[in-house]
Amino acid sequence: MTPQEMKGLVRRLEAAGIEGDVGELDDHPGYWQMRQVMPRLRRAFPDMRTSLQRQVVEGDTVASFSILSGTHLGRFMGIPPTGRRVTFQHVTIDRVRDGRVIEHNGESGWLGVLVELGVLPRRDGDGGRPAAP
Repeated sequence: MTPQEMKGLVRRLEAAGIEGDVGELDDHPGYWQMRQVMPRLRRAFPDMRTSLQRQVVEGDTVASFSILSGTHLGRFMGIPPTGRRVTFQHVTIDRVRDGRVIEHNGESGWLGVLVELGVLPRRDGDGGRPAAP
């Protein structure tokens, strides 16, 4: 695959998983965890969307940086629905071989989500200490 084709594959699969079509991931063994986690995440944030900001290809590896957003309308990590909208960063590194994603690793800004949901305190403007309750 060309670097552009690899980017397109990863972009399509990531969007499908985040937007709820986990069946799209079936032929890609690297997405086994995403197939399990995304239905639960979609129940918590049913309108979750992704906005790709940047992708880089090096060899068989595609690195992607996205912004995710959604409204907290279902239980998330034991937290009852707040109705709050959250926006957070999401970084993935995927290995592609023969047109299939064989390895997928990702990190999301869940700490920021917990702050946006009001579970953790926001920081004040003085040196990063947590704000008083």
